[in-house]
Order: sequence, then C-alpha cells, then structure tokens
Amino acid sequence: MLRHLKSAAARSPVRSPPPPPSAPATRDEGFEDEEEESARAIAVSDQRTIYLVNMFIANTVEFLNSFAAQCNDKLSLLHRKIVKLDSSLNLLEAKLRSIDDNNAFGHSTNQKAQGLFTQDGRFDPANLLGESSR
Repeated sequence: MLRHLKSAAARSPVRSPPPPPSAPATRDEGFEDEEEESARAIAVSDQRTIYLVNMFIANTVEFLNSFAAQCNDKLSLLHRKIVKLDSSLNLLEAKLRSIDDNNAFGHSTNQKAQGLFTQDGRFDPANLLGESSR
C-alpha cells in the first residue's frame, strides 16, 4: 500500500502544500503506533521465547528425573547382586575353613581327590562312583 501511495504522489503534478503546524504531532502519533506495534511484536517474541525456554526446562527436568530413577533401579539391582555374591563368598569361605579344620584333625581330602584321577593324571569320572578302571 505504501508503494501505491508513493507512486501516486510521484505521478501527481501538483505538489501538496506543507503540512500545518499540527502535522508533526501526526507524525509522532504514527511513530508511536509503530513503536507500539514493534513493542507488541517484541512482547509476542518474548512470550514465545519464554514459552520455549519453559518447555525446554520442563522436558529437561522430566528427562533427568526418569534418568535418575533408571540409574537408581540399576544401582539397586547391582547392590542386590553384590550382596548375593558376598553371601555366596562367605559360604564358600566357611566351607573352605571346614575343610581346613578336617585336615587339622587328620582327615585327608587329598587321598579322596587322588582317587578320582588315573595313574597318568587324567580325570576319570567313573571313579566318582567308587569304581576304579585300574
């Protein structure tokens, strides 16, 4: 529309008279209208930016909460596995101590273990049942 007005003014052979003294106020009002429009545009832009920042923060918080919960679940599972492994290790150590105690009383487990192998040092599963292939 502004181009249309400029082209119409350029085609007009008669020049318009100078504006009356109150015309600068009209220009200021037009300028104020433009300022208000730009302020509204900036306000809309600011609102959009604030909305996007808030959405980013909300999505980030949601992700971090789910990530923390997932890490907590994995750590608790790992803790349970470590506790189970620790109890198994304690049982194994107790069994080994009881074997050492049996050796102290004169019971030899080496004689029992030696009966499981053949003369050439190979393991013979038949010896587990008490049979000998000798």
